[in-house]
Amino acid sequence: MFKLGIGGTIGNGNQPFSFIHIDDLIHIYEEIILRRIQKGIYNAVSPHPTTNKIFSQQLAKKLKRPLLFSIPPFVFRILFGKGAELLTQGQEVYPLALIEQGFKFNYETIDSAIHALLNLTNKS
Repeated sequence: MFKLGIGGTIGNGNQPFSFIHIDDLIHIYEEIILRRIQKGIYNAVSPHPTTNKIFSQQLAKKLKRPLLFSIPPFVFRILFGKGAELLTQGQEVYPLALIEQGFKFNYETIDSAIHALLNLTNKS
């Protein structure tokens, strides 16, 4: 949607937005498989969550597209029912156990993750 110039925030965009770059996720899997970090339950997310608004602004900026509107939460409730709460209210998650194990993220911020992903996409 953003590439077409019709992306927008969800509601007011202030809901927390946890994310992870695919390379960091693969690195977590590798570390567990190679037993460099203990098996356990981990929150596979960046240590720097953002908001839906900041994510949308960064994506629009990197794609050089406008961010003209917000999508009302009721649209997501119609489409996804109770599951829409994850999008409309958000959820902030922190990778404390990974950090305690010494895991180092390559893409800690939404800006670095989007930049890397879009540069990769543009090269293909």
